Amino acid sequence: MTSPTPYALPADVQKLPRMSGYSSDACTSAIAWAQSVVEDYTERVFGAQTGTVALLDPHPGERSLLDDPPVTNVTKVEGFMAPLGGTMAWQDVTDHALWTERGEVYDATGLPGYPWLGGPTWPALPQSLRVTYDHGYADIPAAVKAAVVKLAGEYLPNPEAYIEKRIGDNTYRWLQAVLGETMVGLGQYTLVGIA
Repeated sequence: MTSPTPYALPADVQKLPRMSGYSSDACTSAIAWAQSVVEDYTERVFGAQTGTVALLDPHPGERSLLDDPPVTNVTKVEGFMAPLGGTMAWQDVTDHALWTERGEVYDATGLPGYPWLGGPTWPALPQSLRVTYDHGYADIPAAVKAAVVKLAGEYLPNPEAYIEKRIGDNTYRWLQAVLGETMVGLGQYTLVGIA
């Protein structure tokens, strides 16, 4: 999913050397491409979004992860479970879910301040934890914006994304070198998990 908020403006790209001649429309297209490359690389969307609904696999006694941190607000946590003697339905899990800015939702059942009230307090079925939340950055991080601008500037003169081009005895590998150099600054935003 791509953020509806552009991470850079055409004027940002036009400030680059040899880019002032490109139209705003061309720069906007290049920014959209660059933004998708950055989002694919980091496996996340950076723009602020509200009201996102996620279905997660609950991990009783552990944590589940929400997409695209930072999480700025959790408005609802629900579990698909049956109350004592009842039928399966979506129920609020207000007293038994903690969340963090990193997008972690914890089963807090039995922790101090979260007494077990009897009956199911945390869902157990796959995709039975439903969280409604707000996430993303109000201001796009400088490293992300810089990567998008740099990639857009490289895209404009080379929209075919040549990896290798030979002119006489010279060989150029434009895209691969640029991606490697640009993505180094995004390491802190890449979500890495070990299963």
